[in-house]
Amino acid sequence: MTIALALFGYAVAMSTVGAAALERASWPGRAPQLGVLAWLSAMGSVVAAVMLGGFAAATRLHVARTDPDGALRVCLDEWGTAFATPGDVVITTLAVLAFALVAGRVVGGVVTAARGARRQQRRQLQLLGLLAHRDHHLGVLVVDHPTATVYCLPGRRGCVVVSSAALSTLEAGQLAAVLAHEHAHLRGRHHLLVAISKGLVNAFSAVPLFVRGDEQVRDLVEMAADDHACRQYGPSTLARALLALVDQVPPAAALAARGGRTERRLQRLSVNRSRMTPVSYGAAGGVVFAIVGAPLAIAVATALIVVSVNYC
Repeated sequence: MTIALALFGYAVAMSTVGAAALERASWPGRAPQLGVLAWLSAMGSVVAAVMLGGFAAATRLHVARTDPDGALRVCLDEWGTAFATPGDVVITTLAVLAFALVAGRVVGGVVTAARGARRQQRRQLQLLGLLAHRDHHLGVLVVDHPTATVYCLPGRRGCVVVSSAALSTLEAGQLAAVLAHEHAHLRGRHHLLVAISKGLVNAFSAVPLFVRGDEQVRDLVEMAADDHACRQYGPSTLARALLALVDQVPPAAALAARGGRTERRLQRLSVNRSRMTPVSYGAAGGVVFAIVGAPLAIAVATALIVVSVNYC
């Protein structure tokens, strides 16, 4: 039970204190792609910790000094004692239920989010087939609409949609910057990252880490696309384009240039941002690596602490 308790403790700590610390950190906004990885890794590590903890408790995962095949092994010979007493029955049953419940909710949440997004995308594409015409020069679909709107619909037939009002409102450089932003979404498969975070928050909506993580992932993929556009057209051009798109309301299935918390993005574009040094970037990468490996490291470390006791 020591390993299971350590893993459950980590899951609680990362879901609360870890989420708050990661949200206060400034480096995800300076390296948004790494920031997305950090948030998804934090959410994934909590899920892994709970599942591994449930597995450890249910199978009586122990340390055996005399085990020739390694420090950790499942004491299969003790499985029969898991139901020897009422207390053992309760612990084992709860552990199995925790493992199954978390696994089921993760799979169900992600699959449901992906199916819902795909269904909305197909519906939008059907409507665009009736209402839009292709601009071969820009490589986009144009819809006659009085609101300036630019967004992309991801998928195998991913496309960028521009309203007629956007074509008349945006200057040539601004339009190019916004299109670069949308193409960055499509090339980066950002919709898959958003679908994963959406699925996890659907599964665990009461856990602060997943609620904050979903918001942060949505903001950070927009920042990553902003950075791509800024490298070509500059932050001021993109910022003016975002202000011109202030009234747009993109479809639910779309990723739009005006998406996320736009005020935060505009503030980010308006300051002179220095790039992260290799040392700071490496340190941030180390944090992500530590988060990814935390559940397994905790299990092994806990086992080594009690290695002098032959539980089997």
